Amino acid sequence: MKQSKYNFFLPYEEDKHKKIAYNSKYNNLALLTNEDFQEFQYYCKENLNDLPNRLFNELVKGGFIVEDNRDELKEIEAEMYQSRFDNNNFGLTIAPTSNCNFRCIYCYEKNNLSNCSMSLETEQKIINMIEKKVNTINSLKITWYGGEPLLNIDVIERLTNRIVPLCNDNNVQYSSHIITNGYLLTRENILILNKCHIESAQISIDGDKESHDSRRPLKSGHGTYDTIINNLAKGKDDIEFSIALRINIDKKNLENMTSILDTLCKNGLEKKVLPYPALVHSSNGCYDKNSCLNLSQYGKIELQFFQEALEKGFNIPPYLFFPSAVRGGCGASSVSSFVINANGDIYKCWEHMGIEDRRLGNIHEGIEYKPYVINYLTDNPTKNEKCNQCKFLPICMGGACPHLTQEYSTNLCVKSKRYIEEYLNKTANLLMSHMENE
Repeated sequence: MKQSKYNFFLPYEEDKHKKIAYNSKYNNLALLTNEDFQEFQYYCKENLNDLPNRLFNELVKGGFIVEDNRDELKEIEAEMYQSRFDNNNFGLTIAPTSNCNFRCIYCYEKNNLSNCSMSLETEQKIINMIEKKVNTINSLKITWYGGEPLLNIDVIERLTNRIVPLCNDNNVQYSSHIITNGYLLTRENILILNKCHIESAQISIDGDKESHDSRRPLKSGHGTYDTIINNLAKGKDDIEFSIALRINIDKKNLENMTSILDTLCKNGLEKKVLPYPALVHSSNGCYDKNSCLNLSQYGKIELQFFQEALEKGFNIPPYLFFPSAVRGGCGASSVSSFVINANGDIYKCWEHMGIEDRRLGNIHEGIEYKPYVINYLTDNPTKNEKCNQCKFLPICMGGACPHLTQEYSTNLCVKSKRYIEEYLNKTANLLMSHMENE
């Protein structure tokens, strides 16, 4: 037996007599006493098979000790391809409209917005696509996107009323999510989304009112902050789905990013919404790259944001601090995921919508794979000399976003790389607190 090459052993700030043990391949976290850790280190140099049974069995269970003949890097590569070419789970991102009521300054779609709304014919083609798949898949995940999807909520309602029975009749697990700017999240629309089996909604806010209104105005130029907050406050008792509040940050609004937490608390939303910071990217050359933060800067900012949110009473779950296991990457690098625009155009990535040379075809005509898609599907970080020697590989996979890493040469090393000790300490503390409360 040997120790896994993806082990991390870090000081535990809450108890100097313990160590945090983390394995990035299996994404397991444990606390070891200093005595157990020293014993483990000793037998790593001698013979791990002689490690006392209690400790040996626990470390094997957590993936910290593996068989001598295990090639963990090869296993990661196999799991990556298995995920990318999995045909059991089907994902569609659907834009009911290509129009948007906002004109965000950093929007990568702003040059491709139009008044196009999805036709009944295109809706039928989507149903036809799902009917061909439904006998061979285990799950279907729909993400409603745009433009602004609530501008054409009738499409969401009609398609849902046809897709859900299809899934039920074929024992396919159905889930759906929506990405909306929140301006039209009225009580009437909330009730419709509840009936449409929406499980979660993502809404974006850009710091305080002044910052947000200058960056995410209506196309008329008027502000949107107050309406979004009022919608959430008035609808909090009717909303049956989770709300993730994405706080877009860059160098220009960094100083006021946490002011939204006080606003949410004043409106009694700290138990209803989950706020989290997110980077603004200069995708498709849509925004000044010098205004954007890098992942190294973001890692520390995220820790500070969540700490303040915890102190103000928000329910910040441990998984937000815990590294996420990554295998195949996003939908763009999966054979079973597509983006469908309002006019039926098909893409692999939602950031490609409206870009002609990234269009794979139209749902009325069929799909033709282009060379860039093959690059997405076959990109292999386990062959990269820098990545295959890195203990963060299983939770990073070379950046996992092919749109940014391949087309813009963006360095997307995992955000927690520089602050892994702080992230795992916070996770351990939250998990210990949860266990004590239970």
